[in-house]
Amino acid sequence: MSKRLTGDRNQCPGCHQHFNSSHAFDKHRIGVFGKDRRCMTVPEMKAKGMAINKDGFWVSSLRPQKSILRAPVGT
Repeated sequence: MSKRLTGDRNQCPGCHQHFNSSHAFDKHRIGVFGKDRRCMTVPEMKAKGMAINKDGFWVSSLRPQKSILRAPVGT
């Protein structure tokens, strides 16, 4: 299934992975320009804290779930 590349979402022409933002795309590229620049492997991206969101796009990191504040019982 094809992913929609809307807004800042993009696909890497090298490794063909999909990214939720230019920031996530830039984070997955390592090395020195013109020398040894390359895409990180999936295990390398995971080790750097990157993850795939619910829509199937790589993100720089997952946002922590916000806890729901509840009023104490009996108030």
